[in-house]
Amino acid sequence: MKLKITIASLFISCLGFSQGILNNGARIVTTGAAQIYIDGNGAGDYLSQAGGRIDPTNAGMIWTMEGDWTNNSANTGFGFDNGTVVLNGANENIGCGVSTTFYNLTLQNVSTKTQLINTFVGGVTTRTGVFSVGPSIYDLNSFTVTVTNPAITAVTYGAGYVLSETNLAVNPSHMNWYMGVTTGGF
Repeated sequence: MKLKITIASLFISCLGFSQGILNNGARIVTTGAAQIYIDGNGAGDYLSQAGGRIDPTNAGMIWTMEGDWTNNSANTGFGFDNGTVVLNGANENIGCGVSTTFYNLTLQNVSTKTQLINTFVGGVTTRTGVFSVGPSIYDLNSFTVTVTNPAITAVTYGAGYVLSETNLAVNPSHMNWYMGVTTGGF
C-alpha cells in the first residue's frame, strides 16, 4: 500500500510541474529493476528540493531523462549507491544549488552535457559506480567532476569525451579520479 501512495503522490507532483518531475521533499523509493523515463523533447527535467532524494534499493534501477538535472535538496540526491541516471536528451545540464553524487551516470545522444556545479560519480560508500561518457561531450564548464571508483573501468567512453579546456591562464575545469592503490592504464 505504501508504494501505491508514493506513486500517487509522485503523479500529482508531475501534474503540477509540467516540465518533468518536481521532488518537493519526497523520498522516491524504487525497488527491483524499476525504470523511470522523463520525456519532454529537452524539457523532461528533474528538480529536487526541500530534502527530496531518490533511494534506489537495487542496482537495476534506471532513471532516464531528456532534460536537466537540478539538485537543490541539501543532500547528495541519493540515499543509496545503486542505479543509473541516463542523460538521453540534447544539450542537458547538471547543476545549480547542491552537488549530486551519482552512482552510475550514463551519457547518451550525440550532444553536449554541461556541468553547472561540482559533481561526483561512483557512489558515496560503495564507490563502484561507472561514469559512461558514450557519444556525448561532457563540458566541465569551469567545474570539477570527481570519480570515486578507483577501478580502471570506472570511466568508459565511446565517440564522446570530457571537455576540460577553458581559455584562462589557470584552467578551473578538472576531472579528479580517486585511484587509491589501483595501477594500470587509466
